[in-house]
Amino acid sequence: MSTPRIDWDLEPEERTSGIYLRSSTVTPAAALAALREITGDMPAAVLFLAAPGRPPLAAAYPIRHRSSEGGYALPLRLSCWLHGYTSPAVSTVPAYVSAWVPGKSAIVVPICTPDWHAGAVVVSVRCADSMHALRAFAADLALTLDSAYRAERMAELRR
Repeated sequence: MSTPRIDWDLEPEERTSGIYLRSSTVTPAAALAALREITGDMPAAVLFLAAPGRPPLAAAYPIRHRSSEGGYALPLRLSCWLHGYTSPAVSTVPAYVSAWVPGKSAIVVPICTPDWHAGAVVVSVRCADSMHALRAFAADLALTLDSAYRAERMAELRR
């Protein structure tokens, strides 16, 4: 006797595709302001990956207003570059983000929990001596985003 197959007709939720926070006060700009306490005036960027129904979000310092060739803004450019980083690394900066992330290489620190990749932090290689603080910052940000995400989902389920 075989077990009958049940089709649940539920869309699987992608926990590794980014964040989906509608009412959260955590923004890339707010995270970047907090990050600047570690990096000072060094160039830096924060990316929150795209999620279902929401585009990627990003902020960079220093702010550079540059026309987007081909219609691709900073969040999409950073997403193309940073989506695959699962551990801190020194990376070559692609030409398509060099206006926002100056230099030939940068440190990439993913914003993630053990089961969820929410984005990445990018800083100048001159911030290498602050690596411990950068990793702690990214971990705290990941936990904050995860907590806000869970609270948002619980609120949706109560409606």
